[in-house]
Amino acid sequence: LGIAADGSADLNLSSPTGQIKIGGSSPKRTIILTGAGGWPSTTYGSASNLKNNVGSNKPNYYALGFDSGTFEYAEWSIVMPDNYDGGGVVAKFYWTSSVATGNVVWGIQGNSYADDEVFELAWGTAQTINDGMGSAAEDVMVSEETSTITLAGTPAAGEFVQFRVYRDGANAADTLATDASLMMVKIEYNISQYSD
Repeated sequence: LGIAADGSADLNLSSPTGQIKIGGSSPKRTIILTGAGGWPSTTYGSASNLKNNVGSNKPNYYALGFDSGTFEYAEWSIVMPDNYDGGGVVAKFYWTSSVATGNVVWGIQGNSYADDEVFELAWGTAQTINDGMGSAAEDVMVSEETSTITLAGTPAAGEFVQFRVYRDGANAADTLATDASLMMVKIEYNISQYSD
């Protein structure tokens, strides 16, 4: 590290691939997949995203509805940022339900596409997380992080990525006996350089 030659007091990395680490690890960045920005898969799709409101104050939110007792899917398309290191990502699910008790098994997988790469890839290996409703219906629930999700293809910065989220309603651990409303998914990825 050094101070810029022009005397501006900028912090300079020694090379374009230099990194600033925190506690010996590369910092993470966040991408949010919103309920408003996703859509039901053509096959076994979730309900379409709808605007909802809650209680007397009527705060509004968009969510995709996932039925109990079955598999249902929704998808998002994004371009990974230029600072993405091409490695695995993790996810957290932000959701709610009209009933106060029961668990939901959420899953997520994804594909990454370079220029001129065939679109019909087999989906990357999914990771799931089991999360339960809290003390009351309509509470905002935030799951734990999934294990590391490996995107299919050859993931790299700037690539087109398709994420697919699902509810494994047929899983014995999924005990919520009604729709689960998915408001957003938080994706975290490691960075390789400060190109953004």
